[in-house]
Amino acid sequence: MLLNSRAMTGASPLLMQKGLSESLAGRFEVIPVAHWSLSEMQAAFSWNLDQFIFYGGYPGATLQISNHDRWANDILNFLVETTISRDILL
Repeated sequence: MLLNSRAMTGASPLLMQKGLSESLAGRFEVIPVAHWSLSEMQAAFSWNLDQFIFYGGYPGATLQISNHDRWANDILNFLVETTISRDILL
């Protein structure tokens, strides 16, 4: 089955041609992604136990461990703030 742009985005090409748009609010799919295990982090990035305990099993953290301030800022903005905002709004 071939999918056109309407099937992929839910947007109507006719409305888009007229300069109108449809909101895509509420159209999403939750894809849970688990943290990596110590053995996975060791195999992929040569992490030791101390690094795993401190930084967690986030593969993205490997790009930032050389800049602790940036890593800490990202943890606050992406994990802590998001969780607090969600809980307060609920």
